[in-house]
Amino acid sequence: MRSIGNVGRDEMMTQFQVQYIEDKIVEEMGELMIGRKLFAPRSIPPGKKVYTYYDEVDMSQAVITMGGNTQAGDVVMFDDNDIRVPAISKDFFVQWRDNLGSIETSPNLLDRYAKNAAKQVAEEEDRLMISGETLGWGAYNIQGLMTKTNRGSVAGGAWPTNSYVAINLGRAALEAAGFHDPPVLVGRPTQINYLDTLIANTGITHKQSLLDNGIISDVMKSTSLYTAGGLLTSCMLVVPDQQYLYYVEGMPPRVTQWADKDGNIHGKVREIIAPVIAHAGALCEVTAITSG
Repeated sequence: MRSIGNVGRDEMMTQFQVQYIEDKIVEEMGELMIGRKLFAPRSIPPGKKVYTYYDEVDMSQAVITMGGNTQAGDVVMFDDNDIRVPAISKDFFVQWRDNLGSIETSPNLLDRYAKNAAKQVAEEEDRLMISGETLGWGAYNIQGLMTKTNRGSVAGGAWPTNSYVAINLGRAALEAAGFHDPPVLVGRPTQINYLDTLIANTGITHKQSLLDNGIISDVMKSTSLYTAGGLLTSCMLVVPDQQYLYYVEGMPPRVTQWADKDGNIHGKVREIIAPVIAHAGALCEVTAITSG
């Protein structure tokens, strides 16, 4: 199996076509990967299948004394956790005559198949990072933003009517955990669209007001957002602190292709990646959102 970038001009694709496909795949995946905008990157060897990280919790309260009395030391501040680092992949196949017949068209079949395979990989990656394993969607018990143990939680209620109250309650929970920067609001398109409603007697939407007043720092739509039970009724407030939110990447998105004995083209898009959330206090789920 060879990298798609090493295919010669005497084979099924020219180098120009190869570069075009790889550029389009990067563009296609970048548009879909909301998780990568929230998590910082860290590289690991591609053969590393298990990664150990440490959950941080706050120590016990300090004391005020005249003599600086000795306290009992906190023994456990960091809990070690092992997570599996899976490969995400999608294969594609183009019959040799179909490929030859499409060479002169733009985009040709290889472009289309490779881009669509990249789209499938990107969607699975984003769900892994945003939601993690949920009911009916197995992912080796990997936790995402929506399923991180001990994350904060507040009731959402009817949006946009109750959106300000719910988001401010979520901010208070984040601040109580030590995260004071305005959070990013990540929600499903329907939920975020609720906030595009104009505030009564103004020309400003609820979303714009939240942004203009520094209540939130950004708004992101994601169709990859599910609750642990697989429901579509929650959104997430997240402070993307790179110290605590990062992903480990053993292999960035890569395309390979090869021809079989009949000249048919086989291809694969794959990557190795897993999200790491080392402090649940950076997250607050807003639950049970309805329209109203």
